[in-house]
This record gives sequence, structure tokens and C-alpha cells, in this order.
Amino acid sequence: MGSEEYWNVVTTVGKIQPSQRELSTVPAAVERMDPHRLYNEIVDSRVYTLALRNLLRLPENDRTGNVAVVVQELEKLEEAEAERRGLALPETRRVLETLGEADVHVIKGLALREHYPDPEVRHIGDLDLHVPDWATGLRTATRLRGMGWEWDTDEFPWIKWTDGGSLYGQLTMVLSDGAADGAAHSRVDLHMGPFSVGHSALMPLVGWRKGKILGVPATVPCAESELALIAAHAVNDGLLSMKDINDVQAVLRDNPHVDWASVEELCRAAGASQAMADLAAAVASVYPQTVVPLWRDGMRRPREDGDPYLSIGAESRTHRAERVHRLTLADEQARGREPSVAAELAAEARRYFSADLVPRLGSPGIPGPEAPHRRRDLCWRLLPRSTWARLDTTRPQREPATATPVPAPRTETELADGLHLIRAGTASVLLAGTEVLVPTVWGDVDPASIALAEELASHRGAP
Repeated sequence: MGSEEYWNVVTTVGKIQPSQRELSTVPAAVERMDPHRLYNEIVDSRVYTLALRNLLRLPENDRTGNVAVVVQELEKLEEAEAERRGLALPETRRVLETLGEADVHVIKGLALREHYPDPEVRHIGDLDLHVPDWATGLRTATRLRGMGWEWDTDEFPWIKWTDGGSLYGQLTMVLSDGAADGAAHSRVDLHMGPFSVGHSALMPLVGWRKGKILGVPATVPCAESELALIAAHAVNDGLLSMKDINDVQAVLRDNPHVDWASVEELCRAAGASQAMADLAAAVASVYPQTVVPLWRDGMRRPREDGDPYLSIGAESRTHRAERVHRLTLADEQARGREPSVAAELAAEARRYFSADLVPRLGSPGIPGPEAPHRRRDLCWRLLPRSTWARLDTTRPQREPATATPVPAPRTETELADGLHLIRAGTASVLLAGTEVLVPTVWGDVDPASIALAEELASHRGAP
């Protein structure tokens, strides 16, 4: 059985308030499927809570065979997720109450959740916050660090620069419950400036309104920005998910008079027009009563093979790299780049999304985020002490046990308010408030950078 049949079931059981007639078609279809694959596709589409609720609406005699297998797996997941939510939601509310200031906005999942008739059915993932600049981002991150949040070491914080020289990026932090496995139950993605799409495309984050998140007053995006953000995030994932379809429908349910021209322009700026077209077409199919004019207006530009832009099911690493290559090429050409330069940057995007970026000792090649290397197409990941201190233990035993000497003289450059680049020979270290961070693009870290970071951390009493 092909992906389309699985997708049809996912869109039915993952729908907000499907009719009993729609659900009645599910048992016969599921009996012809691999129940474990169906379960995985429901999870990938982030609609497992909805799916469980809807499957439990079936008559008991229809909840047998493969349906029973799927229900059992969903119940196990829901039990684990309920435990995680029990830990995460109080901490999320505490963050929202602590950061209740005008320059900190709540975007994506938690903001979208409030549009649902029953917010509890919407998947709860990360807490996505937005601030306009680095200074506000550093101040916010410092407060979170003081509340016990740790730097994420799976998806490191990172920074880039716009063509006009403005710093943007993302600071990522996690919170665990102190269990032996150290598993995090909560995560904050603190976005600074425009929203990053693909390798080097950007979506402006503008247009805000007052709302409430978990009962706490908050500033959230306007409907037009919410819709464009859903599409831009789908570009980064490369997937057509039922969660996103539900999100679009929920936003439109609360905002029947959307400024679609503005949505179109925001998506165009971010290279998300095709993703928005795919989403809008899916919404019109799953929720026929919802008016979605965008997809009928020629925005869709299919790939040469005629396939939709967003994939149903997991996207391979190779497919993703090729898709980001095309996105980067189109975006750079739209910005007026010379064809040869646009092609070079697109090839670099393909290489980046195909590369092994795990931090390791080695020659970084790029000395640090100095003036020529502060660009949209260079993603400077910032390794916290918990990561760079471990790298030194990977040196072969044949190397001298003495510490790598820190060369002199040193230079210090202010990159932004509270962010300083320290250079000494081949070493590069960033000081961000009390934090000592080692920058890397491709994962390679010069041992001299670690030595310099160790010295600076010991002098500053850094965490």
C-alpha cells in the first residue's frame, strides 16, 4: 500500500472534529495497512493526541485488529507525553510570566495552539520566543540561564548577519528534571531578528497583536505572519504535516478576513511560496469549507518532475540538500546576485546540508566571525562550555599532556552589544555576557580556541 493511502487515514484521524461518517471509513482501511507504519506516520505528522481521541470515538467493535494495535501504541505515547507535559507546562508558564515584556514575543506552536477549539489536542513542542535584536536576546537568555536552563547541545545556538550587517540567529536552551538520564522535558528556541529559512533565506517577523498563552498575557504574531511562519517552518522541515494543515485551518477559523496579499509577499520573501501553495491545497482538500484562495492563484511552481514541494513522509538527507540547493539558488538570484555567485552559494548550501557537522578537533579553515565572514550564508554555531570542554578529551594519548599554549597578542572586537570576539593567533572565542562560547561553521574546532576559552572561563568564573 502506497504513501497516499496512509496519508488519507492520517488526515482523517488527525483532523479537528472529523464527522462520525468520516471516521467510519477508517477501520477497513487500517486493516489493509502495517499498523506500526501508520503509527509512525501519525507521530511524524504530530497529531497523535487528536488521532487517539478520534480513534477512541469509533464503536468498540471497530477498535479491533490493526486499529487496536495503533490505539495501544498511541496510548503508550500519550502516557509518556502526558508526563512530559506535566513537567513542561508549569516551566513554560513560569518563563512566560518572567519574560512578560514588550520586546519578547511568543511565536509558532504555543501561539497557534490558542486558535484550536480545544487547545489540549494541539501538539506541544518547544517554546518559541522572538526578540528583535541580540541585546534583547542576550538579556533574555541570561534570565533563562539564571532560572536553571542549560544550553542545548543537540541543536547549538547560532548567529548570522544580514546583508545590511544586522545580527540575527537563535539561542537554544533546554531544561531537565534532574533524572539520571538527563533527558530534557522542555526547550526554548529564542529567535532573534528575521526567521531563518533554509540556508540563507529570511522571513521578516513583523505584525504583532496581544494574546494569551496558557492564561498568561503575551505578544503573538498577527494572522498573516502566523500563516507565513507555518509555511516557512514547513520549508525547513520539508514535510507536509497534518499538524500544519490543522494550524492553517485553525488560524483561518479565527481570522476569516486574512490579508492574503501580505501572506503571499511574506512567503515570497522567504522562498516559501510553493510550501504555502501545498499547504493551502491540502487545507482546501481536508477542510473543504475553509476558503483558501492562495493556492488557486498560480503561486505553485512545481519541480521539473511535477511533484509537490513538500513531501509526505520522511525526506531523505540527499533530497533535502537538493531542495535547499534550489531554494538558495532562487533566493540569491532574486536578490540580484551574479549568476556565478548565486550558483556558488547554492552549491555551498548543498554541501552544508550534506556535511557531518558534529563538533570535533581540527583546523576550522575559517578563522572566526570577522568582517568578511559575517554573512547570511555562514552559520556560526556557538559551542557552550559543556561541549568545548569535552572536545579536549578526544586528543590522542600520544599528544603532550600539557595544555595548548595560548598565543599573543590578542584582539577584541565588539560584534554586538554584549558580544565580543577574542582572537589570538588561530584561536577564536566569543564572550557573551558571562558565557564563553567557541564558534564553528563546519564543526572543526582549533585546539588553540579551546585553550583560550579555558583561560577566559577561569578568569571570568563563567558557567
